Amino acid sequence: MAAPNLADAQARERVRLAYQADGLDCPGEQTFRDIVAGRLGYDPFAADAPRLLRVVLERETGRLDVVDAAGRSVGSRELDADASSCVEVAESMAIAIALVLDPLGVHAVEAEPEPEPEVAPEPPAPELPTREPEPPPPAITPTTPESPPRFVARASAVVGYGSLPGPSLGPWLGLGVRVGAWTVLAEGGADLLLAQSEGGPDRLDVQAVSGGPTGCVQIELFQGCAGLQLGALLARAPDLAEAATKTDLFGAVELRAGVEIPLLDALAFSAGLELRIPWFHTALAIDGDPIWQASPVAGRLHLGLVLSIS
Repeated sequence: MAAPNLADAQARERVRLAYQADGLDCPGEQTFRDIVAGRLGYDPFAADAPRLLRVVLERETGRLDVVDAAGRSVGSRELDADASSCVEVAESMAIAIALVLDPLGVHAVEAEPEPEPEVAPEPPAPELPTREPEPPPPAITPTTPESPPRFVARASAVVGYGSLPGPSLGPWLGLGVRVGAWTVLAEGGADLLLAQSEGGPDRLDVQAVSGGPTGCVQIELFQGCAGLQLGALLARAPDLAEAATKTDLFGAVELRAGVEIPLLDALAFSAGLELRIPWFHTALAIDGDPIWQASPVAGRLHLGLVLSIS
């Protein structure tokens, strides 16, 4: 009696195949089946096999999972191939599958058919070692990333209405420090009347000069600011025989909302609308006749540039 062929004596493991290929140059399912069958020397795939083999191929990686008849994962392997194409990854994956289904390599080359040997007990199929469950990641407490203080310089043109007898335009400057989302500035400038206002028979030339602290908070592109201003309101009536000039104390609370849009690494464009609430309600009179009284609320538009450097 001839000695039994070792390839036939070793039980052939068969599995169901679930195949997914995400790379454009990855082989199709039938091509992949042929690659694995060529590696093993037989077709290991059967639709009624109890165990399932999941294969996922990408251009440079692959993953192999073995699922038993009860739907439990009994082993997995990730393949990080140093390959230039998905076909090479598929070849490497075929070797991994051959090691799972035929660890001794007895089916790599099929011999000529020989008489059926006596049926030997089927040895248990080799299983990939299961992964130990990973411990849960530690709880992460959200924190605000620390950033170094930055020097901030702001230069704006301000168009206003309500603080003076007519529309105003003037420069506005600010210097300060920014830490994270918070900015503290010392701001100041002038509001200059665009045209001399008519006050009864006489014209008025009025301007305001003020300065004070401002605090801002930045949320992405949006910014909100609040500040206090103190200064002087200067009024002049040039049509009088002796041009009269009056100086009054000026002060206001300012609330501003706007945006700061980055242009370069350290330069940004800023725009904002401001509500100005004066502390003092100034009134001007010539020869006892009232000619102008400050509005209780004024508005201004800021347009400018912001320089922010460490």
